[in-house]
This record gives sequence, structure tokens and C-alpha cells, in this order.
Amino acid sequence: MSYWRRFCVDPRVMRRLGSRKRKTDHDDAKLWAERLALGTLPGVWVPPKPLRELGALVNLRRRLVEQRARWKNQIRSLLQRYGYRAPRNLWQARRHLKALWELDLSPADRVALAVALEQLRSTNVHLRALEREIGQRVKDYPPVRLLLSLPGFNVITAATYYAYIGDPFRFPTDKHVASYTGLVPRVYQSGTTDRRGSITKEGPAVLRWTLVEAASSVARHGPPALRAFYQRLRAKKGHQVAVVALAAKLARIAWVMWRTGRLLEGIRPELHAAKLSLLDRHAAPYPTAYVLRWLGERVDQILDRSSYAIKHTRKGAQLEAVA
Repeated sequence: MSYWRRFCVDPRVMRRLGSRKRKTDHDDAKLWAERLALGTLPGVWVPPKPLRELGALVNLRRRLVEQRARWKNQIRSLLQRYGYRAPRNLWQARRHLKALWELDLSPADRVALAVALEQLRSTNVHLRALEREIGQRVKDYPPVRLLLSLPGFNVITAATYYAYIGDPFRFPTDKHVASYTGLVPRVYQSGTTDRRGSITKEGPAVLRWTLVEAASSVARHGPPALRAFYQRLRAKKGHQVAVVALAAKLARIAWVMWRTGRLLEGIRPELHAAKLSLLDRHAAPYPTAYVLRWLGERVDQILDRSSYAIKHTRKGAQLEAVA
């Protein structure tokens, strides 16, 4: 019985395997058929639907965080033009709203400040609801609850790692995991030449982003062994290189923990229990029904106003024609 088998490949790998002198569809099809027949076609792991959806939500959260940073920077820039210093906890705009509104600003800048503050407030509301939705999706997954024991890992970091690693047994060693995250240096070796460049930045950008954030936290408040690793590298190569190397080390440790099912030695059980309690208490579905209902009411209000304005405009035109 014949059947079709789906096979997904990485186009960047196939580009390196193909000819550098000529690129045609015929050559590509021939190369794929030959590699498939020999069993050497470099396939790509396709995550199941729940993991793809979780990855999409994690990426959406990252975009919201970047959007929040843009609105914060816009408010700071506006206030600095007038010699004012923005408050530290600017995202808690309600606390500082009265003080900001009493500043001596021009009418145009006051409008710009009002728009930025409202957008900042709205972004924060959606960001918190999205984080609760992510927690709701992963709170019953044993790997996520296990990864929360790792220093520097919060719910978002553990969910991101779970979404993109997917299956720890698809990686032969922990070095392959670090390479997948793109946190390892480029290597060029030829004869007596052996150079190490910047990191490869292969793999999901959001996974690198969350791991570097976790490493920044561990560098300040982590276990003595991990902080000593960071400080030793920082003394030789600087803060940025040390943090990236620590992020790659965290990715490797998390893979070993997930694969073996064992906790990291030397962790503080009370911190792990606090993270699990926070996950269970704050996990909640995103209020999609409420948002859709609110949007429907707003659309109805706009349509009612539009029809009212059109009706009165026509009535005024008829009165002018009679006069």
C-alpha cells in the first residue's frame, strides 16, 4: 500500500549542501531525492500543535514587552526635553499620573503624553493577562514544574524552554542543546588556524532572550558555583560574554535535569515551592470572551453615533432645501 510521508527540512542546511555554481528547481529536487533515498536528508523536528501554540504565545509576549519598552522610552524622552526625570516605576502609571499631569507641558506634548500613558496601561493589562494564560497552559506539565527549580527560571523562562526544546531525547548531548539555542561561538578551524567568533544566533531568538535574562538574574543572586563561573569569565572577557556563556550553561543544565528527572543539587526548596505556588495561584485563561464583548459594544456605539450623525445631517440638508 503506497502512502505519502511528509518530511520537513531546514532550507539553510540544504543551501550548504547544494551546488554553489547553479541553483535550479531540477537540481534541488534531484538532491532531495538522492538524500532521501540514502537516508541522509537533514530533517527538522516539527513540534506538536500544543507546543506550537505555546511558542506563538511566548513570542507574542516578547513583542508586548518590546512595545512596552518603546512607550516607556517615548515618555522618558518627552519628559527629558522639559528637564524632568521619569519615575522609576513608570509602568505603574496610576501612581504617578497626577504628578505627570501637573507638569508644565505644551498642549501638543500633553496629548502625546496622554496617548503614551494610555498605550502603556493597555499594554500592561494585556501582558499580565497573557502571562496568566501561559501559566494556565503549562501549570500541569511536569517538565515545567521541574525546570522552575533551576535558579533564574521563572514561569515564562520554563515555558519558553519547554515550548522550543519539546523533547529532550532528540538531542544526543547537552552541547547539542547549547548549539541549538545559538549561544555558542562560531568556530573556524583550518590547519593551524583556530578562531572563535561571536555567537551563532541560530535557533529561536526568544529562547536566547529568556535564557540571557535568566543568566543575568543568576549572575546577581544565583548559587555560589554559578556566580563563580560568571565572575571568572567576567574578569577575563567582560560582562556580556560572561552572561551569554552562563545562559548557555543554564540551557545545558536544564536539559540534563529534564532528561534525568532529577533536581539540581544545592537548590533552595523554599524558593522552588514559592515558584510553584505563584504559578498555581496566578494561572488563568485569557479573558477572550470579555474582550470580544467589550469590542462588540464599542463597535455598536460607534455605529449608533455614525447613523445618528448621518440622519441629522440629511435632515439639516432637507431643511436648507425647503428654505
